[in-house]
Amino acid sequence: MRRERDCAGQAAELHRMCHEAQRLDEGAPPSLQEACDEYGKLQR
Repeated sequence: MRRERDCAGQAAELHRMCHEAQRLDEGAPPSLQEACDEYGKLQR
């Protein structure tokens, strides 16, 4: 993406999956699951 703001929609969807739905979509790469787990630790 050319500008940081161009990924706002994807970032909002990631937040929804990690924090509101409490799960990623099936087929998400392990690195994304790890990122969600680590982000959750920052929120405590």
